Amino acid sequence: MPDQPSPGQIEIRINSVAQLFNSFDPSPFQERDLDDNAEEFIVGSALEFHRNEKLRIIVHMPARECLSEGAKGLASAVAKHFDYRVGVMKRELAELFRAGRRYLLVGVSIFAACHVLAEVIRNAFPGDTFAEGVEQGLIIIGWVANWKPFDILLYDWWPLRRRIRLFQRLAEAEIEVRPAT
Repeated sequence: MPDQPSPGQIEIRINSVAQLFNSFDPSPFQERDLDDNAEEFIVGSALEFHRNEKLRIIVHMPARECLSEGAKGLASAVAKHFDYRVGVMKRELAELFRAGRRYLLVGVSIFAACHVLAEVIRNAFPGDTFAEGVEQGLIIIGWVANWKPFDILLYDWWPLRRRIRLFQRLAEAEIEVRPAT
């Protein structure tokens, strides 16, 4: 019976350390981005575990490759990559909140203008059913103008926050290099 992975354990089998990193990235090896497929595999695997579970990444590779400089710096390189991704996601979250506040300012302004205009129409045409319809339409337009800011400020930020936590867990993951058997 094959060994079952421990909780929070992500196992990767590669032939060389270079397989994990983006070959088009001109940065020095320690600062390279992970290959998109490698990141997708690691992130996808991490999503299978409970969000409070500590993660551990085990990289299996040929014994001769385990002794390479790249293998020795693998833990640092992976941690740097996910730390960088945390920073990117935090900037995206901050920008989302900035946009949400701007949209809210615009939405509240439109709502106020629609409400004032609805009052003017109600006072100018009391008892007119068409004017009442226009008044109600203006109120609806005012609320609809706030749909996007409410959506952003109440809901859209949750997935980004979850992704930040996941990348933080991956940046803190223990990385172990083992010779392939």
